[in-house]
Amino acid sequence: MQESNNIFYTKAYFGFIEDSEKAKVKVFNYSEGKKNAYFPYVLKDGVAVSLRYGGIYTNCTEMGFSEKVQSCFKEYCETNNIWKIQIRENPFIQTIKIGALAEREPFVFIDLTESEDKLMSAISRRHINCIQKATKQGLALDMGNDLKYLDIFYRFYKDTLIQKGVVPQKFSYFTKLFLYLKDNLQLVCIRREEVLVAVSIILKSDGNAFMLYGGMSQEGYAKYAKYFMIVTLLSKYKKMGYERFVLGTGHKGMDAIYQFKRGFTDRDEYIQNYECRI
Repeated sequence: MQESNNIFYTKAYFGFIEDSEKAKVKVFNYSEGKKNAYFPYVLKDGVAVSLRYGGIYTNCTEMGFSEKVQSCFKEYCETNNIWKIQIRENPFIQTIKIGALAEREPFVFIDLTESEDKLMSAISRRHINCIQKATKQGLALDMGNDLKYLDIFYRFYKDTLIQKGVVPQKFSYFTKLFLYLKDNLQLVCIRREEVLVAVSIILKSDGNAFMLYGGMSQEGYAKYAKYFMIVTLLSKYKKMGYERFVLGTGHKGMDAIYQFKRGFTDRDEYIQNYECRI
């Protein structure tokens, strides 16, 4: 199968996973004429685990073809000593399902194909109040991929997660992220005059803008910088023709991070996780 436009199914992303996780990315392929199925994964103690947004990507969902793919994939697993499959489904592509639904992760994205009036009306009243306060703080947004801001991002990011009791990624994880995916990455900075108060990393792929990581200073929190960032990016990405602005999940279920993201939309969405024993 030809390499996909979806970043999570590209050699560049596989290279990042292999370098950052020290785990070889393997790929199951099945083709029948122009019909294709494609599943990248890492193998951990006999368990095939999909990538960040994964699944058996296909350009054909006909039942007969899907059944052949499922059968051949199980044979492939038996041949390669794979006894279990864990798949975190990419919600924005065609996939062939295999296994049983194991978990539904609360997940937030904004549908940018909706009108701007509808997008704004979907934001919670509390968030609107915070956005209005943010607009009075003299904040400005800059977009680019100048790595001189990565050190500042990491300081904000690390401090934010430590305060929340979450173990942060190492700095080398982010340098590798830019090494492999820089053409698809964007650093978004919020500043007040010349002082940066918030920095986020955005991944752009196939009509989607994913908010991957972010952090803020104490001043950023006080001035509602993240509210300002998201509502400004929502408008910018819509004008640029993106279909979705993906805010993602919390760290665990419907935690405070998820609830913050959920305030920017009136829709409940989930990522499906599947498991299958061979």
